[in-house]
Amino acid sequence: MLQRINGQSHNGFLLAAIVGPVLYILYSLYLRLLPKPIPGIPYNKNAARSVLGDMLSLAKHATATGEPMDWFRQQAMKHNSPLCQVFVRPFAPPIVLLSDFREVQNMMLSRNKEFDRSRIFRDILGDAGPHHHIMKKTGPEWANQRKLLNDLMTPRFMHTVAAPHIYAGVESLIELWEIKIELAEGRPFDADLDAYYLALDAVVAFSYGASYPHRALLPQIDLLRSFQPKDSARLHQGSTEDAAIRFPEAKVDRALKDTLTMVKTAEVMQASVVPRLTWWWLSKTPKIRNAWKARDEFVAGQIQKAVERMHSMNDAGDEWLGNAVDLIVSREREFAKKEDRIPQYVTQVIIEEVFGFTMAGHESSSSTILWALKYITSSPEVQEKLRILLRRSHSAAFVEKRAPTVEEIIRARIPYLDAVMDEVLRLGSPIPFLARDAETDDAEILGVHIPKGTIVFAHTLGPSMTSPKIDIEDKLRHPASEGSKTGEWSPEDVAIFRPERWLTLNETTQEEEYNPNAGPFLSFGLGQRGCFGRRLGLFEFRISLTLLLWHFEFLPVPEALSGLEARDALTRRPKHAVVKARKLSY
Repeated sequence: MLQRINGQSHNGFLLAAIVGPVLYILYSLYLRLLPKPIPGIPYNKNAARSVLGDMLSLAKHATATGEPMDWFRQQAMKHNSPLCQVFVRPFAPPIVLLSDFREVQNMMLSRNKEFDRSRIFRDILGDAGPHHHIMKKTGPEWANQRKLLNDLMTPRFMHTVAAPHIYAGVESLIELWEIKIELAEGRPFDADLDAYYLALDAVVAFSYGASYPHRALLPQIDLLRSFQPKDSARLHQGSTEDAAIRFPEAKVDRALKDTLTMVKTAEVMQASVVPRLTWWWLSKTPKIRNAWKARDEFVAGQIQKAVERMHSMNDAGDEWLGNAVDLIVSREREFAKKEDRIPQYVTQVIIEEVFGFTMAGHESSSSTILWALKYITSSPEVQEKLRILLRRSHSAAFVEKRAPTVEEIIRARIPYLDAVMDEVLRLGSPIPFLARDAETDDAEILGVHIPKGTIVFAHTLGPSMTSPKIDIEDKLRHPASEGSKTGEWSPEDVAIFRPERWLTLNETTQEEEYNPNAGPFLSFGLGQRGCFGRRLGLFEFRISLTLLLWHFEFLPVPEALSGLEARDALTRRPKHAVVKARKLSY
């Protein structure tokens, strides 16, 4: 009996000797895996006590709203602090959130060595396009690579190459919507894909020119023109009068379809907390693998065609330069000559630069157009005022009962149009945040040390931009931020769509003038790592908005579809992208 008891005691001690250290190791591991807050920056206390950090809270919000970035913006209001931190990446340092325009402006204009382009873009999209310049840190390699695209932002390219294709794309959209308005019989219809195809057609046309004649909108027009009465009746079956009509979609060319596939893939990766693992898994599926292979082959083919045109018209000077790929090829030839090397045209770097130009261009442009339609629909007085000013500025076109030409739109100076465009972008920013990495050991924001390698999200919406700013003691601000020439928005109407905020009265001429520095605006970023395509994007926006308001009156939509809620895709887009319009006659 005593021997059995001694044996049991021995086994108990042995078990304790084994289990105790194991539990200690597991507990120590648990403590090591817990989020490590940066001292001096507010955070959610519960998140710091969970290995998952803020991930469950973020996932819940994203599932409920479809807008995960809104959760990040809410943290500033929750903590009433322009600086806070969140734990949304597994077993990784916190992300710091900055919600103050002056500090963001200072960081991006004056502190490039302290805060550079964030690696998070490489984490999210890098495996899908690792050679694109947007993935690189600021330096000679980044600068030299971006020089390949410099010609694409010149007035010559925008006016003579891009503008006619943008104009033609909007004309196709107008034709499509005239058909849809008739078939819809007074009901709203979904416009999300239409805007997407508009921007895609434009960027594909001025990127590849006549060597790629396919478009996305023209098949939609042909499909709806072929509708029989029974097809039209079927559109209205099984839905209420307030529901938006969803028209059938025509098939588009393989290259355009693959572009859509790649955008959807990028959206999945962006929404994932483990994007690289997500890409590894997606890249193994035949659909994604084939789309990426087809992308490389298609773009390489377009580059080779440009090289052949260049060689066949070697004595024609610049006459052969008819699209974006031509200009990129021409640049590579110039660089090779200066560097005394053989030109390398069909490389992965140039393939990804060409495709990145087309993908980024149409995604953000289509989102901007959709937000413009949302805001001018909900503000009929703004819509009417802008239409009157457009008719006044293009009086010859109005008298002659025609649309203004592309040259007339380019030449026109309409301050209120500039104001409407900026106000749409201010409130409906397609890019919800800008990301930077702390690059030095002594980086600070608002007096708080930011450890090297920390990711900083600077919001383009929220406090000081689209809601009242959060008060900050001047002593905490960076000294260089005191010289900002940008005004501040009134807290009383900062959340309201009011284009007049961008206008000032010229005391000499007594005319309204557009003031781009009237108040905080971050939709294109700032500084040398700001949006490269800003000028081209605004150019496309101006042509599109002018022609759409010239041809249509955008009518109120049912209340359930009129909200300004967003959904986060590759860019930030309206959740209810619907249109109810009346064709205008002159």
